[in-house]
Amino acid sequence: MLPILLSWFGKSASGFVFAAFPTRLGVGLSASTLFRCSFEISGPLADTRSAPSAGSCRRSRRRGFVRDAGIKGWSRSRRHATLFAQTPQEVSMRNYISSVAGTVVAIVVTATASATIREVPVTYKDGEATMKGFVVYDDASQAKRPGIVMVHEWWGITKHIHDEARNFARQGYTVLISDMYGDAKTADNPKDAGALSSSVMKNPAVMEQRFNAARDELAKQPSVNPRRIGAVGYCFGGAVVINMARAGADLVAVAGFHASLGLNTPAPAPGTVKAKVLVMNGADDPFVKPEQYDALKKDFEAAKADYRVIEYPGAVHAFTNPEATELGKKFNLPLRYDAKADQESKAEAAKFFAADLKK
Repeated sequence: MLPILLSWFGKSASGFVFAAFPTRLGVGLSASTLFRCSFEISGPLADTRSAPSAGSCRRSRRRGFVRDAGIKGWSRSRRHATLFAQTPQEVSMRNYISSVAGTVVAIVVTATASATIREVPVTYKDGEATMKGFVVYDDASQAKRPGIVMVHEWWGITKHIHDEARNFARQGYTVLISDMYGDAKTADNPKDAGALSSSVMKNPAVMEQRFNAARDELAKQPSVNPRRIGAVGYCFGGAVVINMARAGADLVAVAGFHASLGLNTPAPAPGTVKAKVLVMNGADDPFVKPEQYDALKKDFEAAKADYRVIEYPGAVHAFTNPEATELGKKFNLPLRYDAKADQESKAEAAKFFAADLKK
C-alpha cells in the first residue's frame, strides 16, 4: 500500500475537509498519470467509508480537472481535499484514510462543541429597586477578561441587545446587559418608551445609581477583571454611557452607537474624564442636533478628554438594529437599519475596545 500523510485543510460549508497525500510514487504510478479528486465529509460524524476510492476517479479531458465517475456527492473544488489516485493495487488505502479521517473529525467536533456563549440571568439591586439583567460570556476560557456594561435602547432589553452582547462576548469580553428601568421593563411603542427613558434621563441621580449598580454587579463576576471595565450604549443607552464618562465613572473606555446626546451631567472638570470616549452616529440622524455636538465637543475639549466622534454619511437613527426599518415604518419615525454603517461602526468599536480594554 502507498504510504500517506493525512492533513487538516479546514472546514467547508458542508462539513470537515481533509487531504491525503502519497509520500512517494508507487511502482508504475508516475507524475504524468496522477489522478485527483475532491471529497467532503458532510456533518460532524459522516461515514467516510461511503467515499469512493481514488481508482474510481478519472481525468476530464475536456476541462483538465478530475470529475466524479457517477458517484453522487463528489465534487471538484480547489478548496476541498485532494486525494491522489491509487493504482488498482492500492485501493485498500481508502479504508485507512476513512478510519483516520473519522477519528480526526470526532476530535475536532468535540473540541469545537466545548466553546459556548452563555447568557445567565442576573438580579441585582439599586436601593429598593430590583434590576434584572444578563451576564453574557464565552465559556471556552476560564481566564479573567475585560468586562463591558451594555445599556439598552429606549425600548428596553430587546433581541437586538442580546445579539450585540453575544457579539462582544465572542470578542473576548464578559458583558452585563444592564436593566435601567427596573424589573426588566420594556416598551412596544414610542409613547411608553419615551416615558421610561425620560424617567431615567430627567433624574441624573437615578441614572448614575442604576448604572453603577450594574457596573458593580459586573465587577463581581468571576470571569471579569474588575480593573478593565468599559461601557457601550445604544440610542438612549448611548446617552447614559456618555454621561457616565462625563461624570468621571470608573471606566476605561466608553462607546455610544447612534447615541442620543442629551447631556444631563455637569460639564466635567479638566482631568476628571477617566474613560476614552467613542461616539458613532448617523450623519443624517434628525434626533441629534448640531448644537448638541457642539456642546459635547466643547465640554470634552475643556476637560482634556480623549474622545472621538464619527458620523456615518446617509445613516439615521438606530442604524445597527436590523428591526429599525420596520419600527420606523410602523411608528412613522426616522429609524432605519444601515448595513454599511452597522459593519463599519462595529469594526471601529472592536478596534477601540481591544486597544484599551485588552491592554
